[in-house]
Amino acid sequence: MTGHLLQGNGVSVNIFKYLCIQSLHETRFSFRIASTVVFRMCPIVWYENVRERGVKGITMRQKPGNQMDVGSIYRHFGRKQRNTVSDVVCCFVDQHGDRADHEVSYMTQKNLHDFLFNENAQRYGFLQEFIYPG
Repeated sequence: MTGHLLQGNGVSVNIFKYLCIQSLHETRFSFRIASTVVFRMCPIVWYENVRERGVKGITMRQKPGNQMDVGSIYRHFGRKQRNTVSDVVCCFVDQHGDRADHEVSYMTQKNLHDFLFNENAQRYGFLQEFIYPG
């Protein structure tokens, strides 16, 4: 028997897939979820928020595969937010192996560049834009 889409060890990238499915059923959210790219060695899926003009709320959609190159990812996730004192632009949640604990790395623009353009990197987890509280 197959478990629920969100079943797992506490950090499930399937939550983004679930939110996209809900968006297809005209569900709108009153909150914003950070843009997220799932990696299984290379980027396999990119989820983003969409605010449609004249429609109340936010939907989540999967970005097309032809827009998922590392250059596009760097341009999107490497943008520094205005009016912030921190250099953090995103974080990566490492899901390597079957561990229940996950390592989170906060990245500056330089860290992100090194992470994305290192051909030998072992990337298994998800990259998420950093949204500053406030």
